[in-house]
Parts: sequence; structure tokens; C-alpha cells
Amino acid sequence: MQFTRQRVIAFVFAVGITVTATGLLAAVNFHNVSCTSDPNTFAVSCTGTISGLGNGNYDILVSATGTATTVCTNKGGNEAPGQNPAQVTSAGSTPITVTSDSNGNYAFTASGNPPPQPTARQAGCPGNNWTATITAVDYTNATLTIKQGNRTVASGTFPVQ
Repeated sequence: MQFTRQRVIAFVFAVGITVTATGLLAAVNFHNVSCTSDPNTFAVSCTGTISGLGNGNYDILVSATGTATTVCTNKGGNEAPGQNPAQVTSAGSTPITVTSDSNGNYAFTASGNPPPQPTARQAGCPGNNWTATITAVDYTNATLTIKQGNRTVASGTFPVQ
């Protein structure tokens, strides 16, 4: 009887390890990702396809840091270029729900928020009573992170065009 009990325990243990290993080997991949910056708001948006996600609710986080070109405007409406290229970030989260009819693939669009306008001091304006306005942002890359709850499922970095 003891020998049979040990075999059953060993079999259950082996099955448990196999099921766990299979779950860990599932790979989440990004395909055909394209990231762009809106020329008016300077928010970064990425589109593409994700494969390997199981059913459930996820968040796609977008984050891109770039160098902003600014113009400074005084109370009289005169403009001068900002002297300090400010670092700005476009970041945001897009919730998605993957269902069994997705066939393992999910087409997505995820967007960051527009970066906040820098202060006159941050932009290098001649005085603090000037107003700084972003006129362009040079983003190099955007990072996409897929989360399910607090767990990171996948992450990738893609060029911003």
C-alpha cells in the first residue's frame, strides 16, 4: 500500500510541475508595432498586434521621453526661442480585455497623454513672467508594457517615427 501511495504522490507532483512549466513557457510577443507623435499635442500613440495573451483584463502602458523645443512669449506677444531643451514625457495606460475569440492575437492602439508645458524657468525664457510653449518634441523610443494587475506580462521598446 505504501508503495502505491508514493507512486500516486510522485505522479501528482510530476503533473503539477508540467502544468506549471507549460504556463511559464507561454510567450507574449509584439508584432508590427508603429509608434508616432501627434504633431499638435505631442502625445505618443502606438499600434500593433500582441500574441500569446490568455483571456483576461490587461493594461498597456505607453511611455516615451523626448527633448522639447519651446518658444517663449512675453506679455506683449513677442516671441523668443527657449534656451533650455526641456525633457518631456508622454505616458498613459489603455485597458484591454482579451477574450477566447481573439484566437491568441489582439490588435491594439495605446496612447500616452500630451506632455505638460514647461515653466518659463524650465524652458530658459528670459523671465519668469514669460509663457513657454512646446513647438516640437523629438522622441526616440517608446516603451510598451503589458500588465495584468500588478504583474508585468511583457515589455518592449520601439522607435517613434
